[in-house]
Amino acid sequence: MKMTWINVFVFLSAIVLVLLNTVTKGQLPKDEECADIPAVEKFDWHKIAGKWFIQERFGDASHISCPELQIDPVKEEDGTLDVYIGYLNKTSIEFNNHFYGVYSPISTDLGRGVFEAVSGPTKGLYLPYTVVDIDYQEYMLVYTCIPHQKRTGTNLEFVIIYSRKREKLTTEIRNRLSRLLDQYGVKANNFSSFDQSKETCETKTEKGEL
Repeated sequence: MKMTWINVFVFLSAIVLVLLNTVTKGQLPKDEECADIPAVEKFDWHKIAGKWFIQERFGDASHISCPELQIDPVKEEDGTLDVYIGYLNKTSIEFNNHFYGVYSPISTDLGRGVFEAVSGPTKGLYLPYTVVDIDYQEYMLVYTCIPHQKRTGTNLEFVIIYSRKREKLTTEIRNRLSRLLDQYGVKANNFSSFDQSKETCETKTEKGEL
């Protein structure tokens, strides 16, 4: 599979942080070095296609609900994957907040890649990410840490937990992911949960399927 290589130096100048409004409140300042967390080895980019529900992330999660991620299959010609992210504002009656982007794997066998927003207010931004742990049928843990653009010596740390089902992950899985983060000095108590309840997410009118 042919992969698209992206110059890592654009990360430092391009990012405010991504996932548009879903993520603009989701990064936490870290006055330390970024954690050196290894990526999942023998990663299968084909298996991450499909729908994911964003369950938890660092920072404030109160202003939106029902965030979903749809990943299209790998494009054989260049190895990239198209992605779509949508969510509800608290006052929304339809699933109308969304944007499109592209995942570009940095290698074929590691869970490291780049997200590039191709539509919306952050069009053109790049976000490097590391898949720390994954069960392709159940959950995915993603870590990002980048230099703060305005505060020298400070980094912005961002972590997301995804699930394949809308229902919350089990306490056993959640605790295991927390212990994994703690092992690398990432404070798992910084997580905030999204509202993914059926009452909120499945009863909204005119919600488009991802």
